Amino acid sequence: MEFNPNWEKPWRLIFGCVDLVGASLQNGYVMDEIKEEYLGFLNASGYFDNAPFLWVSLMIRYGLKNDKLTTYAGRMSKKYGDIPLAKELDMRVLLTADENDVGMLKDFFEIAALDSMMDAGKKYKLNTKALEERRARLGQIPDWEDDGDEHPEILLNKYRGSLPK
Repeated sequence: MEFNPNWEKPWRLIFGCVDLVGASLQNGYVMDEIKEEYLGFLNASGYFDNAPFLWVSLMIRYGLKNDKLTTYAGRMSKKYGDIPLAKELDMRVLLTADENDVGMLKDFFEIAALDSMMDAGKKYKLNTKALEERRARLGQIPDWEDDGDEHPEILLNKYRGSLPK
């Protein structure tokens, strides 16, 4: 059975992670918290109005760099009605936040989710105003510093310094 854009739309949001570097987070559960919060937020914001897809899957890749752009991990499926998005985040930065400030770790996942959803929204001409407003309250995920292992406060302060005043 093929996806029919006229079906009643039971919007779904799937967040997942894949490890590219052989490390794991102690507080990875924050991704689930964001997913639950965002499904209601996206519906209420009108993001899904006129969307040509039924669900969004966002795969966070735990790697060695922070992707600035969202990767479309394939085409929108005409059979299943999904759009697969992916974004690589530097696991060293995530581990630093995981060990020192779980709220910051959650912010990093939220930044990746918002940036990806806004990118897809712009591509498909969806309402991204509420996402842009929410994103404006967050900072920038810092890039890894060579002495980040010995001085995690450098990364933490770099993020805090990027927050809007």
